[in-house]
Amino acid sequence: MYFDGFLCASLSSEIERRLMFSSSFKDPAQYRFVESVDGRDWTVEDADKHVSEEFKLLRKKERDRGKSWVNEAAVACAITHRDKLLKEAAERECFLCEDDIVLDGSFISYWQCEMIRSRLSELNGLVLGCYSSHNIIAVREKPLLTFGKFGVYEVLGCKVYSGACYFLPPPLAESVIFLQAPVKYTADQWDAISKSIGFPIFLIHPAPASFVAFSSNIGYGNFSVSSNSLFWRSIRKINRKVNSNHFMNKVTFKSDG
Repeated sequence: MYFDGFLCASLSSEIERRLMFSSSFKDPAQYRFVESVDGRDWTVEDADKHVSEEFKLLRKKERDRGKSWVNEAAVACAITHRDKLLKEAAERECFLCEDDIVLDGSFISYWQCEMIRSRLSELNGLVLGCYSSHNIIAVREKPLLTFGKFGVYEVLGCKVYSGACYFLPPPLAESVIFLQAPVKYTADQWDAISKSIGFPIFLIHPAPASFVAFSSNIGYGNFSVSSNSLFWRSIRKINRKVNSNHFMNKVTFKSDG
């Protein structure tokens, strides 16, 4: 048994989210929750204490445009990843998760294998277990690693997002912690983070993690409704599918030749 192989950031008040995440696992020893930093009630000044001057200017610019993607809760989310998730990933191999996903059971089983954990570490890059982009994601045709139905592919020059399920080898996790003190990027700005540090980005296909359509705790999305009833989760799923600017988990394979 590889204990706590999946760490999940979650607010202790989010019982439904925690139950949904936990439902992926047969053995509770395989995962653990860490308490998220709650920035939903922060003021602009509260959040700006934790960010770089450049990021502070970006936040102001986006506020003036009526945009919320770098709001106060997003800053708290970046701090949660830095201080709660990446801190542990810097010490041992673990997948870092947010509480609005479910995981494929076979993938959880594969992660128990020391060889697979070592092979992923040897890639010396970010490995995404779920992902999205404003464009279809291009990857190299040949996987660097396969196990079961899953392949690990290198991403080719495309901005890929999502901090909901990912792996960083311990040395890289430590580098991201250092980069994000103070916070310079949101938790899922992997294109900028990877270029600042210098590491490749990989993804697992098919994606072993999928989103549950809970309302955003950060304030993202097209619906202000906070209900997580089956009806509203269904509406959010439909919205994601028809949103032409959001190619969730859409991957195309490019020849290496």
